[in-house]
Amino acid sequence: MDRLDTSKCLSFPESLLLITLLQYALVLLPGLPVGRLFDKGYFKLPLFCASVILVGATFVTAECKEYWQFLLVQGFVIGLACGVIFGPVLGAVATYCKCMKENQGED
Repeated sequence: MDRLDTSKCLSFPESLLLITLLQYALVLLPGLPVGRLFDKGYFKLPLFCASVILVGATFVTAECKEYWQFLLVQGFVIGLACGVIFGPVLGAVATYCKCMKENQGED
C-alpha cells in the first residue's frame, strides 16, 4: 500500500491562504473604477465581460497543475472578475430598491 507523501503538504494551508486573501482583496479593488463606469451608465458591458471571464477562468482552474497557475487564475483573474461584478450589482440593487420605495406611495 502506498503511503501519502506529507513532505509536500506541510505548506499547503499557507499557500491556500495566500490565494484566498489575494482573491478577496481583489474583489474590492475594482469597485472604484467600475463604480464610476456604472454612474456613467455603463452597466451591461462590464457585467457581461466579467461574467464571461469568470466562467472561462473557472474552467481554466481545472487545468492548473502548478501553484503559480492557481495563483494567477484563482487569485488574480477570478478575484478581479468577481470585483467587476460585485460593485455594479450593489449599485443596481440600491437603485431598484429606491425606485420601488418611491413607487409605493403612488397607489
